[in-house]
Amino acid sequence: MDFHLSKEQKAWVEVAREVCEKYVDADDIRRRADISSQVNTREELYDNMPWEVIEKMHEAGLRTLVMPKKYGGGGAGWLTGALVAEEVGYQAGILSRAIAQDHMYCGRLEFSGSERQKEEIYAEMLSDKRWIGCVAILEKDLNVDYTTEKEGFGFKCFARREGDEYVINGRKTDSRGGGLAKWIMPLAVRTSMKGKPSENTTRLIVRTDTPGVSIEKFNHLIGEDLTGNVDWLFEDARVPVENVFGGADKANQGIAGLQLYTSMKVMPFSGLIGWARKIYELTLEYAKSKTQGGRPIIEQGQIAAIVSEMAVRIETVRLLMLKAAYQCEVDFRAGRPQNRVWGLWLNYCYKDVASRLCQIASEVFGYRVADKELPIEAYIRYFYSMYYGGGTPLNALAECAPSLIKNPWPEVH
Repeated sequence: MDFHLSKEQKAWVEVAREVCEKYVDADDIRRRADISSQVNTREELYDNMPWEVIEKMHEAGLRTLVMPKKYGGGGAGWLTGALVAEEVGYQAGILSRAIAQDHMYCGRLEFSGSERQKEEIYAEMLSDKRWIGCVAILEKDLNVDYTTEKEGFGFKCFARREGDEYVINGRKTDSRGGGLAKWIMPLAVRTSMKGKPSENTTRLIVRTDTPGVSIEKFNHLIGEDLTGNVDWLFEDARVPVENVFGGADKANQGIAGLQLYTSMKVMPFSGLIGWARKIYELTLEYAKSKTQGGRPIIEQGQIAAIVSEMAVRIETVRLLMLKAAYQCEVDFRAGRPQNRVWGLWLNYCYKDVASRLCQIASEVFGYRVADKELPIEAYIRYFYSMYYGGGTPLNALAECAPSLIKNPWPEVH
């Protein structure tokens, strides 16, 4: 097996590094993210965004990197996209989420979008340097497992068919990126409240300036989120039937959304792994400079051991991320649905590793771990604000069980 990066992959990582080193002020990004997580209006959020950095990344081709060349993008694969997101995470922390989201929307479009949808939205992503997207899946206080066979469960947000349109009513919560999004990609809805949710759950793409679509609330999180986390309200919002994700000929999209699960985990986690690498290096440097009893604390056996543990854990989850990204790329090109086990394992492993990193950093930094002058506390807060995203680690392991019972090891192509 060849573990060397290609010339193209090395070149794109270098582009990401150069852009970040030239334009990113990591302290300023953290400050802005803190403000963004507490705003109450779209205008406040917009004015607080580091648009210069976002635009420079767009001009460098980083935001449209995995968009197919046919539509004007870089045509790179998932592995290259993950490596770039990781580098941005290392250099700029939470800013990596913006890059990861762009890659995720390109992936969703390429897998599920109709030709009309691809042409329209890819063109917008290329021309608008401030293009932002979001998803609207979750709902409050109900079981949203749309793969279930039980009646009475599933989403409450409802899309009623009227001629060539769907009329949408309902609410969605925890929409990351929703504060600045131009499109919701996708919005998960029920098209019938009768029967099994797995048979009548549909995904739509919706412009956020559609009449009847509004932000009901800005959610204030303990963690950083530059693009805002919102609740959506839909009141007789009308969208064309052709806005069914994948086209009107694909009525039931409930299960289809799961077929990209692994790549939808690879992209954000790759950026967070890059951020974790930076946290490890900062912890190591602090342990080398902090003295106790006349010598650096890194010379204490227990401190050296746990700092070394950080490196081992990060490298382990990084290798899993790269393997999952490679497998996504192979499956995508072969037209196969992705094996969700890789994404579920990555979900579990990253969160397990990050939890331990937070503990170790607290041991090493002591009271200073909560100091806002240091980037450690921001990493800890963001980790706990996204802990539930995509399912908790325990849920991820439980979801693996049915697949692993049939095949104890996921197939590698």
